[in-house]
Amino acid sequence: RDLHSFPTRRSSDLNLDTVSVYAFKNCRNLTSINMPNVKSIMQGAFDTTGLYSLSLSLCETIAQSAFAYCSNLTEIHLPVCTYIGSYAFEHCSNLANVELNQLSSCDIGNLFYPSVSNLITLSLENCTTLNLAYNMIVKTVYAPLANLSSRVSSIFTAIESATFGNAYTISSQFENCSTLKYIAMPSCTQIASKTFASCGALCFASFGSDRDRKSVV
Repeated sequence: RDLHSFPTRRSSDLNLDTVSVYAFKNCRNLTSINMPNVKSIMQGAFDTTGLYSLSLSLCETIAQSAFAYCSNLTEIHLPVCTYIGSYAFEHCSNLANVELNQLSSCDIGNLFYPSVSNLITLSLENCTTLNLAYNMIVKTVYAPLANLSSRVSSIFTAIESATFGNAYTISSQFENCSTLKYIAMPSCTQIASKTFASCGALCFASFGSDRDRKSVV
């Protein structure tokens, strides 16, 4: 039967709010889902499926390995999700655009293990605790509330644009980032030696007002 001939219902009529453990695991031909009212995705629910994009506007929690090995997945939009379990997107190596704007804490290496090499944008609008990951290639990072605690140059090896709003002190964190073009750190109070050394492509840097920026040492 042709897919278009199946009856459809209004989103407001759909009551599904939870997808249970391993519900669709190994459904390799499953490339699209319509679950507008889902609030919880349990462990391994879509492990090894053929999904190309993920947009769940009401989803609040995603459990461990929920979308592991979804190698076709390129887009993630979870605007209200506040919890994502370990290895939720393990081996999702083709991710290009990720929006996780309600997460307060994000461990990149844990969520996207072992690495993501095609990221164009990573948006973490309300993230205050950000743990970075090695072997991660991303062009644009937007985390206006996040602080930084680790060296960046060996982590974001192809970064072009970065916004880290609560990074107060940075020390050699972008050294040798040869692709970096734009950097914004409005709360930064100290820039250590060699922080942006050999950032040959850097053309715009913003560190708040002159009054806020304390020193370059």
